[in-house]
Amino acid sequence: MALAIRLFFYIREYMFVEKLNAYLKHDPKVTLYPASVESEKKSDLIVFVHFFGGNQKMLKRHISLVNQNGYDAVGFDLSYDSRWQLKKLPASKYGNLGIRYLWADELESVLNQFAERSKIIYAFSNPCAAAIECTARREAKDIKAIICDSGPFLHMWTCSYNLISEHFKIKNIFAKSFFTGLIRYGWGINHEQNLKKDLQSLPDSFPVLSFRAWNDKLVPVKAIEDAFLEAPHLKLQIVNLTESGHLDGLKSEPQLYKDKLLDFLAKL
Repeated sequence: MALAIRLFFYIREYMFVEKLNAYLKHDPKVTLYPASVESEKKSDLIVFVHFFGGNQKMLKRHISLVNQNGYDAVGFDLSYDSRWQLKKLPASKYGNLGIRYLWADELESVLNQFAERSKIIYAFSNPCAAAIECTARREAKDIKAIICDSGPFLHMWTCSYNLISEHFKIKNIFAKSFFTGLIRYGWGINHEQNLKKDLQSLPDSFPVLSFRAWNDKLVPVKAIEDAFLEAPHLKLQIVNLTESGHLDGLKSEPQLYKDKLLDFLAKL
């Protein structure tokens, strides 16, 4: 018992996870994508955070859009990307257990590499929670705004079940139940509680652009709505994508998506 207590406090003092993860190899491949319109270059840097199972290359359409409108962009590969390689423990240096807490650590490391720039975070699906956590950690001091596409969300049991059923196409009821629980807790212990806390800790009138796809089979619109109900003090702009599914708004409704995104950026 005494040993278990000592181990717990060892982890909580940010030592075990941080040091062990330092030994586990993960190359984030941080890439700077310069603005393609030099004469109209903006001072803000847009940092992209890809979705679970993806990588920065899969955001090429989004990155090109902001580049063409004068913004430098940064992309990087999260752990648990499209290569599905376990390279780090799913836990943060602060002792929180779950993939999304590790993602917040990785995002923070990338942001620190561009400390001199004012930044806008552009995140997709569940990593939106990591972007919000990271911004809350920094008290939004160098973060000008957050753009969220298909996230963040509550109702993790529902969303995890949808991921197993719709994305991984698991049919067996016992396997579906097992993996739903694994994904639910793998995302992050106390995810809902900490997401609410992080949203509430953002500054008054902090700008957030929220893209919500009405035909999303993974993340119901209500799961996103309920997350933001916890933070009425934010300057929240909602874009309802009535013809789009999960993460495909720029492809399915390109004009609406572009117009709303560029209008939001222009007003910052």
